[in-house]
Amino acid sequence: MKKLKKYLFGFALVMLVGMCPLLLLACTGTYNGKKIEKAMDSSITVLKNHNSAEVSATNLNLVEVEGETTNLFLLDFLKEISASSQFDDSPHAFASDFTVTDGTNYMQIFTLNRLLINGNKVSVEIVYTYEDSFENADYERMEIDYDFDGDKLVSFKWYSYLASDERSLNYYEYIDETLKTINDYESDEAQSLKTEVKSKALALYNSDQVSNKTYDFGQEYVNVYNKYNPSQQIQKV
Repeated sequence: MKKLKKYLFGFALVMLVGMCPLLLLACTGTYNGKKIEKAMDSSITVLKNHNSAEVSATNLNLVEVEGETTNLFLLDFLKEISASSQFDDSPHAFASDFTVTDGTNYMQIFTLNRLLINGNKVSVEIVYTYEDSFENADYERMEIDYDFDGDKLVSFKWYSYLASDERSLNYYEYIDETLKTINDYESDEAQSLKTEVKSKALALYNSDQVSNKTYDFGQEYVNVYNKYNPSQQIQKV
């Protein structure tokens, strides 16, 4: 098992974070992280509690989503990363490396993450692996348009791809207050989208533009995991 990298934050940084209301420009990471968190929280809420509406067809043959969408673990984890005091608002991808245990078994988890914000446009993505292998990677990407001035979610797209299952692609689109997904995942259009999403996952996993600092978002991971699995609690090593 690799030794986890741990970072201590000095008194000066603690003081700087505490002065964010007065030194907003010096706290860009925290400020933008909170905006990303707000946009993600609103989008995740739609996925969990969406309302029905009429849907118009597109070239992907989208249909209205029926029932709740519950497999949102990595999106919630990304939201926790954006809210973390460690979030630096880097323009590059950044890695996280940590180990968790259920008291008996141990698992070392690696993630590559990219969280960007430009005006009202928010883009987040993650490659999540154990054993640091793309063969077992889970890739999630969300593109959000959020009106921060009006405090309103405009639209989002969510892509999910599991590398261990070549057939695995999920795509959701929220526009005009309607949540839609692909009607036929075997169609040529859906297969083309899967190829595109896999390519983006590999590009992030193999990116050479990665922050030279490796983060430990283990506690954020544990917090989300334990909410999803109340009867099988884990802890950070």
